[in-house]
Amino acid sequence: MSSAFVQEQQILGQARGPLPAKAAASGDDPRGSTPPPARLTSAELRVLSAQWRMRAGEEPERAERVADVLDWLASQREADAHAAPALHRLRQRISGWMHL
Repeated sequence: MSSAFVQEQQILGQARGPLPAKAAASGDDPRGSTPPPARLTSAELRVLSAQWRMRAGEEPERAERVADVLDWLASQREADAHAAPALHRLRQRISGWMHL
């Protein structure tokens, strides 16, 4: 796993927070009842970031922080996308050498 993916998962875990005491005690997970949303592409994240920046009139500092995080996440996904083909080629070479 890439470090960007691990960081993304840590951020999402912190944002979700702990379950309410009643749900944690009963073992019911209200978040588990619906499937997770589809993963956004870096282009979609950039559009969302621009939309957050336009909301700056409501809470400018918060909107700017959210937009910055979305831009950071988009750049991490772009970097991962560029690294993936190289890793795939490396796996193919190793598999070819090992006759797998």
